[in-house]
Amino acid sequence: MIADLDRWPLPLKPVVPLMNTIHDRISLEIARGCTRGCRFCQAGMVWRPVRERNPSTLLTMADEALRATGYDEISLLSLSSGDYSKIEPLLGELMNRYSGRRVALGLPSLRVETLTPRLIEEIRRVRKTSFTIAPEAGTQRLRDVINKGNTEADLLETARRVFDGGWKSIKLYFMIGLPGERDEDLEGIADLAHRVMREGKGRQVTLGLSTLVPKPHTPFQWVRQIGLEETLAKQGHLKRRLANRNISFKWHDARMSLLEGLFSRGDERLADLVERAWRRGARFDGWSDRFLFERWEEALRDAGIRLEEHLRQRGTSEPLPWEFVDAGLDRDFLLAEYEKSLRGDQTPDCRREGCRNCGACDGPLIAIREAAALPDAAAPAVPEAAAAVPPVTRWRLVFAKTGMSRFLSHLEVSSALTRAVKRSGLSLRYSEGFHPHPKISFAFATAVGMESLEEFADLQLEGGIDDAAAAAGRVNAALPRGLEVRRIERVGSGEPSLAKIVRGFRYRVWLPPASCTEDLEERIGGFLASPSVIVEREGKGKASRKDVRPYVQGISLDRGGGTLEMTLMFVDGRTARPAEILGHVLGLGDEAVRSLRIVKTQTLLEGGEGKG
Repeated sequence: MIADLDRWPLPLKPVVPLMNTIHDRISLEIARGCTRGCRFCQAGMVWRPVRERNPSTLLTMADEALRATGYDEISLLSLSSGDYSKIEPLLGELMNRYSGRRVALGLPSLRVETLTPRLIEEIRRVRKTSFTIAPEAGTQRLRDVINKGNTEADLLETARRVFDGGWKSIKLYFMIGLPGERDEDLEGIADLAHRVMREGKGRQVTLGLSTLVPKPHTPFQWVRQIGLEETLAKQGHLKRRLANRNISFKWHDARMSLLEGLFSRGDERLADLVERAWRRGARFDGWSDRFLFERWEEALRDAGIRLEEHLRQRGTSEPLPWEFVDAGLDRDFLLAEYEKSLRGDQTPDCRREGCRNCGACDGPLIAIREAAALPDAAAPAVPEAAAAVPPVTRWRLVFAKTGMSRFLSHLEVSSALTRAVKRSGLSLRYSEGFHPHPKISFAFATAVGMESLEEFADLQLEGGIDDAAAAAGRVNAALPRGLEVRRIERVGSGEPSLAKIVRGFRYRVWLPPASCTEDLEERIGGFLASPSVIVEREGKGKASRKDVRPYVQGISLDRGGGTLEMTLMFVDGRTARPAEILGHVLGLGDEAVRSLRIVKTQTLLEGGEGKG
């Protein structure tokens, strides 16, 4: 148990993936624990008590993380970000510091009653990150059962504020299978979704639906989990009720929920089950395209395990498989909360209305810790109109993509370069509007798997570059191995874009020794002598025929070096793929061509060749 989060200011240098990930941003944990007391929430129970980081610590962490990653978004994490006691001054100070650098802030976990007008105004200063709110249940009666502690009026008022603030969509999360759920509770989910949609006057509502998995160490650890048929019936009913072009309905796989319940509530016999499923080929089952429930059904039968035995209602006096684990909570507190849920009684937050004797706090060390006030020395906001506006300048990066970096997609290369430029200290120019993007453009995307010695990217900066070589060195220090900026050049304001001046590319291909024969030289000569060479292309389910000969300016073979050089040009805005030419000239199939090492050696520009 970490009693004081300020003494654990990590991570300061998180790993930055080259591929796009779900949480591709800085995650800044502002607090740990929650005392709202939602009876279904395991994290809210076992992570008690609430411990908040001080704003001064968070500001230091944000500075270091931005400097180390080049990210343009900070997510303020906790089980309920809006309950952080200094959320408004913290958010304001972060925006004062970073809005000029177009760093956006997100609050991924919000209770509807904590989203204030000031929070909305601060978040929208850079760009509108998504809003997700979780009513969990469709009626007030059921929200009281689970001790959610907010109302329908809270939800509708929050939705109105979000839409009035300019957001075009909002996400809602609900659960089915809550104890005491009735038909009217399902109807309440659909009714609330439609009412939120009407608040948005035609804007988008995304509704996510999950099945309650009663977790150990929560007041609901004794209740049953609904079965597969009941889950599918409830999901089907809501699919029909939510059929509307402005409502996007997403639900969790009912079969996966069964397995989650099994492993949440099972005992030591499940170790054998896991091995049996693995031996039947179960791998990466969290990915829907890899998940085969039939493997688990076979493993369950072989192990003699009945799902119903583990998902059933538990008696409050019977021993539970997980009770040998001390989660820091008194069993009597959990039982009292369970009995209150049966009556529909609520329990107030102990941060506001006194201790509830849950057992989490021990007095002087493990106790609720609220953040200190923001230091007076924090930088005041600078009015945007008063800030000096640096001149906008254009620059051209010439870079190489070799080695393992050849497997990066165009989007991944773009992201890596953008982050590296920001980490180098250069100030990128951004577009205007609600979702600003850095002003950086590329010539043409090089195919994944192909190396290139000369790629181009144009970018606009706020301010200039005093030493281009030194700037290139700083950018390279933040790039992965295989991506390297060779030089940075100034581009005049009136010069055309890259797309308008690229005329073609030169390639070098390393050939198998058996291919470098006189026969290949003859095939090359025959190709160049042909007025027309037709190839077939497959695209979007359709086959097309294309004459590629006009795009080929030249092909030459170095039999001694075992390489082939070719120059492909643009004609009427189109060009040929190297693989198409190689397949025809070499007479190789697609797989064989893909195994060749192909390197783009030069980019040909209007008015002069590239200098790679």
